Amino acid sequence: METTRARSVRIEDQIRVSFPNQPDILAEILKTIRISGGGLKGHLIFDLQGQSVGLFLCERPTEAMLALQAGGLQAALEVVVVLETENRWGALSHILKVLETEQIHVGYTYGTSATADLCLIIRAHDTERAAAALQHYLILPDLPPQKAC
Repeated sequence: METTRARSVRIEDQIRVSFPNQPDILAEILKTIRISGGGLKGHLIFDLQGQSVGLFLCERPTEAMLALQAGGLQAALEVVVVLETENRWGALSHILKVLETEQIHVGYTYGTSATADLCLIIRAHDTERAAAALQHYLILPDLPPQKAC
């Protein structure tokens, strides 16, 4: 028998850090977050016009942001919606359809997943409405199982 996983929707702060594309800077950022911000729950690193950008969801984002700024880095907090649900085929499509139905613009998403769980981080233009929409409509349809890639 399959067990049902807990679903949750909450609003959290994440850290946005801009830094030069140079060796060892990312390792130093992660060390600072580990020491000042606690456990890392999700992250995304990308290149934007020759500058690296990191998005970090951690336990104590304000403390980590202040430590990064004290180290000379450009760091700021962003408000995001954090959604935890089952990692099932069609889940992301369903979640985005809920937001589209409510006419909520999504700036970006990124996620972390294990075999049975999905944690999705969503940057929306209206985080309060996005969280409310997902709390009220987070009902994933039962779909037939799909073969692994």
